[in-house]
Amino acid sequence: MNSSAALNERQVARQSVPGWHAWVVWGVWAIMLLTALVLFLRFGRNIPLAEDWQLVAPFTGNEPNFWQWLWSQNNEHRVPLPRLIMLALLAISHGDFRSGMLFNIATLALLAAAMMLAARRIRGYSHIADVFFPLLILHAGNWENLFWTWQLSFVVSIELVAVYLLILVLRPAMDRPIVALAAGVILLLLPLTGATGLLFVPLLAIWNAVCGWRQWRKKGSALTIGLLWGASVTAGMVTLLYFVGYVHPPWNPPNPGLLPSIVAAMQFLVLGWGPAAIPGWAVAFIVSAGLVALTFGLLLLQLRRLNEPNRHQAIGILVFLSNMALFTVAMGYGRAAHIQRDNFWPLRYVLLSALTLCAVYFCWLIFGRLRWQMWIPTVMAVIIAAALVPNHLLGLRWGDWYRDGMLAIENDIAAGTPVNIIAERHQEFLIHWWEPPQVEAKIRMLHAAGISEFADLTLSETMSTDPIVQKISYHAPGAAAVIFIWGINGWQLPPEEWLPLDTTLDGVVAYTPLQSAESLFELELMVPPFTQIDYAFQIVRTESGAAVDILDANRPAGQDYHTVVLPDTPVTINAPPAIVEQLAETR
Repeated sequence: MNSSAALNERQVARQSVPGWHAWVVWGVWAIMLLTALVLFLRFGRNIPLAEDWQLVAPFTGNEPNFWQWLWSQNNEHRVPLPRLIMLALLAISHGDFRSGMLFNIATLALLAAAMMLAARRIRGYSHIADVFFPLLILHAGNWENLFWTWQLSFVVSIELVAVYLLILVLRPAMDRPIVALAAGVILLLLPLTGATGLLFVPLLAIWNAVCGWRQWRKKGSALTIGLLWGASVTAGMVTLLYFVGYVHPPWNPPNPGLLPSIVAAMQFLVLGWGPAAIPGWAVAFIVSAGLVALTFGLLLLQLRRLNEPNRHQAIGILVFLSNMALFTVAMGYGRAAHIQRDNFWPLRYVLLSALTLCAVYFCWLIFGRLRWQMWIPTVMAVIIAAALVPNHLLGLRWGDWYRDGMLAIENDIAAGTPVNIIAERHQEFLIHWWEPPQVEAKIRMLHAAGISEFADLTLSETMSTDPIVQKISYHAPGAAAVIFIWGINGWQLPPEEWLPLDTTLDGVVAYTPLQSAESLFELELMVPPFTQIDYAFQIVRTESGAAVDILDANRPAGQDYHTVVLPDTPVTINAPPAIVEQLAETR
């Protein structure tokens, strides 16, 4: 089809699309952004999590070798650019660790909007299928990338690659200095964002050089040519520098073999639709691989039909898609052992895979015949819309885990729990590969700087974690036998060494018979200070000898009984009047 006929088709299509399509597209974008902000307000906490803790020492001025730290590895990643951005955000927000979350939400929303505008520019109008972009990028299945500050390292890397894709889509010739400068800056920054960005540098640098050679042949701007070639050479040098002193992380398990790597790569490809695609990943792979294969076929077919400028664009996008294919293979190989061991893909990888789907979408807009140009993007939009609710629910699982862990820390801070107890109790949640003294040291840095929730921490003297006696008494007139049902720190099972004699476990809670003296029932537990004991009382026999099953779970207060263990603080619980009356009726 010649270009004039294609233009006529586009004009006819534009006239046939109602104006409300644009309102729907931007309305969905606004709803997705608003939903992300509501979730941020509900779940966000100003407490570092995992790698966030690595920012504490440099931000509070306690890092003696700042530049060495900036270039140091985190796993296999060197991330000086994201680290600088996170430190800048902390400085602007006066040490609020939620600032990175807002940065991620805002920039990803802008990326979705940029892709919507790009689709409109290619097509000449907005189509309802463009809801694909906000639904793909801003759904809650992307939870870690939206609501975890450290994931800014992934977010920045993928956003840079996405902007390069937009350049290939909108300005493929790179024949203007400003476009060449943008492409060059992206190339220079990518190896500074970790291994995720590094994997895109070789092919994109080659393509930059090809664009420079094309401009040289056409006697284009010397500045444009210099920017394109200079960026390619410099990015290559930075990539080589990345591996100077590089150490392979010894804790990463070895690759388990070809088949697990293939399965992991297949799962990574479908992860672009969100975590909802993983349970039925085999079917999702057929859909995703089919779309990618059709797109490669479309591009190869266009290489024979298109004129030189459009052929150049098709080759550029083909290079990009090939890079995404190599990236998928690399992710499958590099993460196969983890996926085989853990049997799940962390939510942070969703965004990395989504770029392949974005490239497929744009290919059909640019090169597809009118019917396919409409239908392929529409089908992709329908699929991601169908996955929206499952993705949201799966994201909320991570959110619930995060909120519960943070609430437990906030409760300990409010209770005046000593800092060493907080570090020991919550180290596994906060940063599981550190030891409690490391966590305690960073908490003290935050407290001294007056930032995060730890600014309100009462730094009492360090308390021993050796067990102490906690006496609990229960007064229940009319009862003759009572069982103490208990757990610790949110109804977790206590360790065996804490269990009194005659205690039994059912895998969920502990059952300990109480010693009786008339209507008073007593128990002494040996547990470390500041442990929270969660408990209820089960009355199993009355003074008349009648067998009963009366549970006192503090229901008048709407909750179970809870006691935080402190030195010399015995606790006495009186059975509520309703239970005393119930016991009296059995006499």
